[in-house]
Amino acid sequence: MVAQDYTRDTWKRKTDFVLSMLGFCVGLGNVWRFPYLAYDTGGGAFLVPYFLMLIFAGIPLMFMETSFGQYASQGVISLWNAVPCMRGIGIGILIAMTLAKVPYMMITAYCFHYLFASFKKKLPWVGCHNDWNTVYCSELLKECLNHSSLIVANGSCVLPNSITSSELRDYGVQKLSLGNYDFSNYTDPFDGQRVRPSEEYWSLKVRQESSSMNETGHILWDIVLCLVLSWLVVFFSLIRGIKTSGKVVYVTATVPYIFLAVFFILGLTLPGYQTGINFFIKPKWETLRTPKAWLNAVSQIFFSLGVSWGGVITLSSYNKFHNNTLVDSICICLANSATSVFAGFVIFSMLGFMAHELGTDISTVVSEGYGLAFIVYPEAIALLPLSPVWSVLFFLMLISLALDSTFGDVEAVVTAIVDLLPNKWKSYKVYILGSYCTTVFLLGLICTTQAGPYWNSLIDQSAIGIAILIFASLETVSICWIYGFQRFKNDIRSMIGNVWVDHFTFRWWILQWCFITPIIMATVLIFNFINWTYPSYKGPFPPWAIGISWIITCSALVPIPGVMTYYAVISSGSLRDRLRFMFSPHEKWGPLLQSDRDFAWECHRQHGTTMGGKLKLDNKEELQEMETVEA
Repeated sequence: MVAQDYTRDTWKRKTDFVLSMLGFCVGLGNVWRFPYLAYDTGGGAFLVPYFLMLIFAGIPLMFMETSFGQYASQGVISLWNAVPCMRGIGIGILIAMTLAKVPYMMITAYCFHYLFASFKKKLPWVGCHNDWNTVYCSELLKECLNHSSLIVANGSCVLPNSITSSELRDYGVQKLSLGNYDFSNYTDPFDGQRVRPSEEYWSLKVRQESSSMNETGHILWDIVLCLVLSWLVVFFSLIRGIKTSGKVVYVTATVPYIFLAVFFILGLTLPGYQTGINFFIKPKWETLRTPKAWLNAVSQIFFSLGVSWGGVITLSSYNKFHNNTLVDSICICLANSATSVFAGFVIFSMLGFMAHELGTDISTVVSEGYGLAFIVYPEAIALLPLSPVWSVLFFLMLISLALDSTFGDVEAVVTAIVDLLPNKWKSYKVYILGSYCTTVFLLGLICTTQAGPYWNSLIDQSAIGIAILIFASLETVSICWIYGFQRFKNDIRSMIGNVWVDHFTFRWWILQWCFITPIIMATVLIFNFINWTYPSYKGPFPPWAIGISWIITCSALVPIPGVMTYYAVISSGSLRDRLRFMFSPHEKWGPLLQSDRDFAWECHRQHGTTMGGKLKLDNKEELQEMETVEA
């Protein structure tokens, strides 16, 4: 909208945008998901499908979204003035992202909990003599055997001379001469049930997990306070939009790299690090013949970059009109992937040390997600000298990674709402931000109960995945085949110039957007549908929870046919006229500023296409009426 009294913010410096994008893309998945996927699907061989998917899916989608957002300077709903009946994509993205923020912010809350717990001389997840520990705690066995004693069926540690000879034989302990005993064949009565101290701390102290989803239990108030803190940090970091977040990212986007470098150097000084790194990078070429390796590669690229989540489009919409989106997209994608690979070396060097210290095979300590962040890695840190210091650094790094991604997501929602009625709602942006943060916080309260882990898993498995893949597929088809790749090409031309667009290599992007990337997305979607299973956590969810899962999934997809139906109903005339109304650009479509609009209009005229929207929209009353009707 080119209303004369509405001025939209732009990034003050190019660095603000680059760091914001890097912070948005580089998240927890780079640290706790990529290393495990690489190990699990071919080690070093996984890098082949990973970087191929980066070239054929990741970078093209990133370039498309940054260009689309920068050209129109609009949020993810108003942006679809390019193809009005596809506005449901933008609405669906916001719904899916809002629901996905519930479990994601719980991760941030857990990180804050562990951060505060690290300010102790002895880390609380060390040892088996805390109030929350059980007879299954693995350290109890080691301590007992070190005192030449054995654990019996009731969990007690007893001296061998305090039980009968028949009981000793039952436990595999042989009495020798002179009162000595041979424990080499000792059988632990809790063998197969032993749990690490760090795992008991996570399950029994932090989450106090109930036995089923039907048992809600009580609210964990310490986690609630950590969740409140997480949302307060998000709110105050975005309180003035990109003016504040553009400064905050200088810390949150760079700190993780500093800490990763510190942990990498530390890892290289520890025994066993070579075993861990070799375990991570040793190629298993045979895995490339399986669909799993390729599907894992494209899913990691897709979710790591954050395309079709709204954040990329929104952050790009604050760029100056002539910013070079091609160079930015390539650099950000490469930096994101390099971070993932580097994080793999950091994580596995520490896991190699942990396996060395425990005298076990590294495959027994490898984990991903929650298991890596809150069980395995804290246990590895506990083996280090000055372990509380390293623990503080580690969880500060995770908090920075989590918050950076959240900044982009929340800004996408707020921007999308404000851009619907910018003249009226810009002054209320802080209230919209506060209302959104409060709403998602309240939605997350169910996850702070003892049944929280079940809700976390249910929402996480239902809110993302297939819905986001559908958004990405529809996005590429809508831009290239409905809006028109030739028109989109000239949109980009008006921003980055003829030198880039007329170069023969630019044909590569047209080929990608029109054919290769949609085919890849369709293939992944088909495989997801074929291999689709009901969400589960420690067994199947109850039927009522499956019903909620369907509601969550459908809530993000329903706006697409809903908006198309709406536009079909409000249009008039013949079928051809209705289709033209639904699929042709709205008259408001085009660059935000009149000077950029004039430039783009002339650029399209010279190269045989039309901009789609009207050249001038200077009538303030007309604009406000259009905005009100549209909203």
